Amino acid sequence: MHIKTHKFFNTTTRQAMFERVKGYVDKSVDVEVEIARIQDQYNLDQVYRFDLGENAEGYSPRITEYLRELRKDGKIDARLNEWLNSYPDRHYVALTKSLSDKFGIPPEWFLIGAGLDSILDLITRVFLDPRDNYLMPIPSFYLFEEYSERMGAIPYFLELREEDEFRWTAQTTQRFKELVDKFKPKLIWIANPNNPTGQFIQDMVLEDLMDYARTYNAFIVIDEAYGEYTDPPGEVLSAARFLDRYENLMVLRTFSKKYGLASLRIGYLMCSSPDILEGLQVHRHHFPVTQLSVDLAHIALEDEAFLNQSRIQNTANRKEVFDHLSTLTNFSAIPTRTNIFMLKHRIFSGAQLKEAFEQRGIIASGIDISGIKDKGYLRFTLRNQEDNRFLTKVCSEIDRGAGVENIEYLLKAR
Repeated sequence: MHIKTHKFFNTTTRQAMFERVKGYVDKSVDVEVEIARIQDQYNLDQVYRFDLGENAEGYSPRITEYLRELRKDGKIDARLNEWLNSYPDRHYVALTKSLSDKFGIPPEWFLIGAGLDSILDLITRVFLDPRDNYLMPIPSFYLFEEYSERMGAIPYFLELREEDEFRWTAQTTQRFKELVDKFKPKLIWIANPNNPTGQFIQDMVLEDLMDYARTYNAFIVIDEAYGEYTDPPGEVLSAARFLDRYENLMVLRTFSKKYGLASLRIGYLMCSSPDILEGLQVHRHHFPVTQLSVDLAHIALEDEAFLNQSRIQNTANRKEVFDHLSTLTNFSAIPTRTNIFMLKHRIFSGAQLKEAFEQRGIIASGIDISGIKDKGYLRFTLRNQEDNRFLTKVCSEIDRGAGVENIEYLLKAR
């Protein structure tokens, strides 16, 4: 007898199974299998991944040097034993102290989690009940929508217009206020810089949004996953500077992007409200992050020179790629402040363009998400200069209608 097991799941789980939000990477697909398929199908020796927002410059060389010194001094076994056999410090005192110094806020305002996706999940568990309203700009980070709808919340979307290159404008602010006034959302999600568009909202605008939200007892989450890309050298340009004035504000950052430590899964939340922090702690796992991850993230945090040099290199790579793209007839790219950017073709759909790139060994992120569905965009991540030049070379070939085996098939399928 077959038992319909899902009938025994709780409401939140069944809601999550029902509400599926498309993201940048299909979780049902094994990436290694997909790469092997592309290589076999198109007879390719190499496949280039431009689909993840990782830092092509890698991570701080201080981490490599630290591990090398441990081995050289004969201390690696003792350190490994501490990392592997002992429970971590669940308050992450040393890391939060350094973060406190960096952002100029008290260490007790920090909460460390296993990447920002786990923190986004915590926030929705603390705040959202079924039928609660939430507000988010679109296009933006798809997990805002996915995690909110898992809880049964109702979305209200603030459209960023393609004709404005998805920038936040005065009209966007006016529309934001109208939606807050009408639907009184409990949570408001904002990514700054935005993902996938790479655009940035200025402080003066953010203050206006936070003031307005506070009058309606709405809570704002500002996801600054790509924040280090817009920080000035030696400084921090973060909404965390407003935390002492807004207890309704939560600011998020991560070590996965500019610090180049995506595999360590270290993200953190900053908030001045003890009630919010207590609520998040209730749902947070006792030991969400390994001590190894925390220690290596702490080393990376201290290497400001690496961040500055990486930022300079990213700016140079971005300029070279965009200068080349501007010469092409059939491509248009959205300006960005980060290492990710959106690209579309005048003729091809997003699926056709994705296939055209895969034929030449390039994997891009499909972004058929709220706000840009069926608009033909793919998201790319800037890589090193050699890889980027391969990307622009392929763009030129597709632009000319040459160099892609099945280009006529793609056009016929349009």
